[in-house]
Amino acid sequence: MGNQKESLKRYVESRRWPVIKYYVDRGYSGTNFERSALQEMLADAKEGLINLILVKDLSRIGTNYLLIGLN
Repeated sequence: MGNQKESLKRYVESRRWPVIKYYVDRGYSGTNFERSALQEMLADAKEGLINLILVKDLSRIGTNYLLIGLN
């Protein structure tokens, strides 16, 4: 996980974008959608608090892309 976060951090810093928050669920499978950080991120997005979600690849959020899209 650390390498993913560091890679994304460098990407964001190279564009001078502000990082407001990281959502990290360590030790959980992408098949589990009841992860606390994922649920927090989805809630923040629904509240309009997020304008960009950056991930290494979509499987980092969840292995069922359609289910993520429905949230």
